[in-house]
Amino acid sequence: MMLTCIGLNSSAQNSLQLNGSKTSVVVPMHSSLQLTHFTIECWFKKSSSGATSSTGPLVAYPLVSRGRAEGDGALVDINYFLGIEVNKEVLCADFEANNSSPIPGKNHPLVGITRIANDVWYHAAVTFNGTNFCLYLNGNLESQISVSSVPQTLGQQKFCIGSAKNSSQASAGSFIGQICEVRLWNAAQSATSIKANLFTQTIQNAALVARWPMNDGMNLIVVDSSGNNRNGVIEGLKFSWMQDSPFNTPLTIVRNPYIQQISPTSATICWRTNVPATSLVRYSTNWQVLPDLMVDNNCLTDHKIILTDLIPGKKYYYSIGSNTQLLQRDTNNTFTTTPQIMENVSTVAWVTGELGTGNGVANKVYASAKSYLQGRTPDLWLSAGNLAYSSGSDAQYQSKFFAPFSDWLKKVSVFPTVGLLDYNSSLIKQQDHAIPFNDIFHVQQNENSGLQSNRKEYYSFDHGNVHFVVLDVFGIETNLKLMDTISVQAQWLKNDLASTNLKWKVVTLGLPFYTKGSFDGDTDSLVLRLRQSILPILERYGVDVVISGGSAAYERSYLLNGHTGKSSDYKPWKHRMNSSSGKYNGTNNSCPYVKSIDANAKGTIYMTLGTSGQRGTAQVDFPYPAMVTSKTNLAGSLILEVIGNRLDASWVREDGVVGDRFTMFKGVNDTIVIPVNAGQQIKLEAPWYGDYLWVNSDSTSKSQSLVINNSSFETVLDSLNCIQYTWHFNLMGQDPSQIILQAPANFSCCNPSNVGLKVRPIDPDGNPMSVKFYGRKRPFQANPPAPFSFVGLPDTQFYTAEENGGTNSMFRSQMDWTVSKKDSLQIAFVSHYGDCVEHGDNSGNNMEWLRADTSFRIIENPTTTQLPHGIPYSICVGNHDQSPVGDPNGTTTFYNQYFGASRFMGRNYYGGYYGNNFDNHFELFSANGYDFIMISLEYDETANPAVLACADALFENLF
Repeated sequence: MMLTCIGLNSSAQNSLQLNGSKTSVVVPMHSSLQLTHFTIECWFKKSSSGATSSTGPLVAYPLVSRGRAEGDGALVDINYFLGIEVNKEVLCADFEANNSSPIPGKNHPLVGITRIANDVWYHAAVTFNGTNFCLYLNGNLESQISVSSVPQTLGQQKFCIGSAKNSSQASAGSFIGQICEVRLWNAAQSATSIKANLFTQTIQNAALVARWPMNDGMNLIVVDSSGNNRNGVIEGLKFSWMQDSPFNTPLTIVRNPYIQQISPTSATICWRTNVPATSLVRYSTNWQVLPDLMVDNNCLTDHKIILTDLIPGKKYYYSIGSNTQLLQRDTNNTFTTTPQIMENVSTVAWVTGELGTGNGVANKVYASAKSYLQGRTPDLWLSAGNLAYSSGSDAQYQSKFFAPFSDWLKKVSVFPTVGLLDYNSSLIKQQDHAIPFNDIFHVQQNENSGLQSNRKEYYSFDHGNVHFVVLDVFGIETNLKLMDTISVQAQWLKNDLASTNLKWKVVTLGLPFYTKGSFDGDTDSLVLRLRQSILPILERYGVDVVISGGSAAYERSYLLNGHTGKSSDYKPWKHRMNSSSGKYNGTNNSCPYVKSIDANAKGTIYMTLGTSGQRGTAQVDFPYPAMVTSKTNLAGSLILEVIGNRLDASWVREDGVVGDRFTMFKGVNDTIVIPVNAGQQIKLEAPWYGDYLWVNSDSTSKSQSLVINNSSFETVLDSLNCIQYTWHFNLMGQDPSQIILQAPANFSCCNPSNVGLKVRPIDPDGNPMSVKFYGRKRPFQANPPAPFSFVGLPDTQFYTAEENGGTNSMFRSQMDWTVSKKDSLQIAFVSHYGDCVEHGDNSGNNMEWLRADTSFRIIENPTTTQLPHGIPYSICVGNHDQSPVGDPNGTTTFYNQYFGASRFMGRNYYGGYYGNNFDNHFELFSANGYDFIMISLEYDETANPAVLACADALFENLF
């Protein structure tokens, strides 16, 4: 059945505008108004907040009442009350139980769920049938409770519209706005009847006690059109008759459509109308025809339609309206679904902070971002807090956010961050979360998300190869904030970051980690707690960029790690990963930031973006010393562009000038070894997006095809000589390369210090090799070599699987400890004894091996270990590293992928391996004058004679 909500009446229809000072319509006392069962209905349009009245448990703007809070007793108890609850701004109702009830005078408060906006017509209804107390908005059930008592009817209060009287006939509270078509019934109308009669003006029913259509348009008398002569009188002077009502008001849009919850196969479209109506969206990938449609037959003013079964990465056109009227359709009504997660998908995000000031600065920032993008629409819009100055009210969202930015909102999905002003700077609202933000935005996670948070204030989502996380600094759950690391949000954050395998991680929140802008981040208690508790979590999981609002400044840090103290504690040599500005523009020390592809690679950029709607201010000791760029006198926004392993961020000022820019790459500046056959054609592709210069050919294309005839190298550079990538081709079937003696010099004699004998043998075929050293026996020494240590590392499988209480953070902690003790304990080698993971190849799920990879990279780091190839180590193949578990004839695919010969080849302790994989291998190293061989043999209950023979030959030939 198709339901029509809008009906235009050809006859004149008025409404009564009440303007405060307890102005109301009062009906003389009559027994017909004393009701134990009832229905109360009215149409209303709120203009502003008005004044409140109380029922005891409720504080509200009264709509229709008979009684208000007063000392309990039959003559003063409330018969019925319908109003707008002041805190949540939703419908509410109440009555007090009569004397025959178990608890005479007991209140029965009822509260709705839909926030009431200004300047929108709503229909309210409350019913009680002796058992069920029900509240309706626009014919839709909002709330209900079961009640075992009936209302008190003996009270001496008069029936009142727009205010509420006590037994002494003193008024309290004022509804400010228009009201009409007030109906009072002596029975509970059904939900079907209420919805069917929303726009009906000719009501004839024996249960109808009175009907005040407010169609009088003159004098102080408000006529009851039911024929029961329950006429009312206007008390007070602040009123006017309006030729406006929901019956003769054309359906129009008062909040333009805005896109929410974009995913690969779904999108949510929201809008607001001036009167309740059904919701209808037509859509298609072809602008010419929109054959697909989605309908909601409920009468609503705030509309939300979810489109499903869409095509990923596709541009759609849509129109909005009701089932009887088209409201909007043009070429700007469009959205693009999120593409499937792919490495080469481009993501362009517009990022703003403190945009909702409602002034000309915000409009300039908006215009400059449009100009920078030259007609391209961002894929998404990230807001770092405070879209509605200065109390986060619905009206402020309308005037300062939806109205000025509607042309992008109707086609770009916005992902907002809740700021302090969105909570109205109120501790109560931070606790109860009863804020318009949660009514307006629909950002619950869906198929395109990280770990479910089940909250609108903090959540995560994916686009391309970027994982975005939005945090709530100010909200309180179970008496805890984000900064309390045992809070629900902090625990969710850890789990969410650990669960994503996307290359990039970007976080937004409403408070900066470092600032010297409009407040001092060294003295603000929230910022200090944030740095100490949440910053380590973000850095532990390799977050790349953190963007914050909350401080009126633009600040952008170096690539930092581990700076949790105050600005006086900042040490560039300790907390800065490098000294580059990251601007990548050819100026001095401006090469891009480079991180490894390790999911937990260290180095994070921290940004304060608090000037998208205002120009900033500065502290006396501005700027913060860890910043590359700091500005307060110009407003701007951020354009974030990510494709593949490249991220670019540009701060576009209000005047259109790019005031700051940085670039970050992942997985460049590397060398890989490729075994090839003579004459084999190889296609190489530079592993980044940018410009290219191939060393051996002077080509500038992204890819290159080569025919390999000998062992050689090929390198590609960028034009600024900042990044490079090298391929080392080892020709198969060739004799081993010349063995290069590294230390000591050949025929050297009488070296007074300990000498490690080092050579580097390379066989392109990867076959085992042996090297013999010849030398004269060293004379007896009175002072023996200094002591040294080996680290044994058994059975890390519960760490990498994160089972039985183990976590990968424990694994990383052990590796961090090893690096920290390298010098004091003179650690020469780390030997892993097998069972690196619990589930071997794990049906293709490589998560356990990725965790192992990140842990071992800690002891491989040449910067922290001060060793060219890190601390030497080896890993045995244990039974749990095999698939099936314990089968030496099974597969070790992931072991060889992550810890095979290609990882160790070229390192100064690399030895060689047996057969065609790295399951059985050896390493050579020296420690304080002693030479060692470490042979790692794969788990096998029945020893392979050939493997044992190879190991025996190594001992015979090397020692």
